[in-house]
Amino acid sequence: MKSFEFLSKKREEKPRECGITMVLDKGLGLETAESLMNISGEYVDYLKFGWGTSIVHEQDIIKAKVQMYKDHDITPYTGGTLF
Repeated sequence: MKSFEFLSKKREEKPRECGITMVLDKGLGLETAESLMNISGEYVDYLKFGWGTSIVHEQDIIKAKVQMYKDHDITPYTGGTLF
C-alpha cells in the first residue's frame, strides 16, 4: 500500500482515457530517468523530449530511454523546439 493511498482517488489503469499525464524530459540521464519511472511511471502516459535534447544527446542514450519509457507503457515523443 502506498503512503496515504486512502486520500487519493482511484485512477484508471493504462491505457487511460481520463486523467492522462504528460511529463517533460529536460535532458535527464538514463539512470535518473529510469529511477524516476520506477517510482512514478505508473502515473505517466506520455513523455516529451524537451528543448531539442533528442538531437544533441547521443543516439544510443535516446534509444535506451525510448525503450525504457515504452517498457513502462509510456509513449515518448519529440516536440516543441524541433517543430
